[in-house]
Amino acid sequence: MFPWLHQLEANWEAIRDELILFVKNGAGMCNVHTTGGSELNTESKWKLAMILGYGKPIDEIKTFFPVTLSILTKLPEVQNAAFSLLKAAGSIPPHSGSTASILRYHLALIVPYNGKRSWLTVNRR
Repeated sequence: MFPWLHQLEANWEAIRDELILFVKNGAGMCNVHTTGGSELNTESKWKLAMILGYGKPIDEIKTFFPVTLSILTKLPEVQNAAFSLLKAAGSIPPHSGSTASILRYHLALIVPYNGKRSWLTVNRR
């Protein structure tokens, strides 16, 4: 259905390695506080680093993600991309975006306990 996903999935380890280096260097991941006006992250355990906006790499951090951006910029379907980091024991309350016309794709790069204690609920399922 989405053949371009293969490009990301085939390179997940290189993408993960870039993210690890970015975080280890203390580069800026911002706190995610609100989405759609409701408070989501009062304890600041959810962090975000936007790397692609409106099809363009974010200048301030693009040097950390050469592999990731080389893939993303060749995919015209992808207009925005970000790394999201949820710290240990963190959770994100249910929420929704402003429109159902955007496909959100989550590629899990670092999942503790082999995913046995992590899940993603979509449309209450």
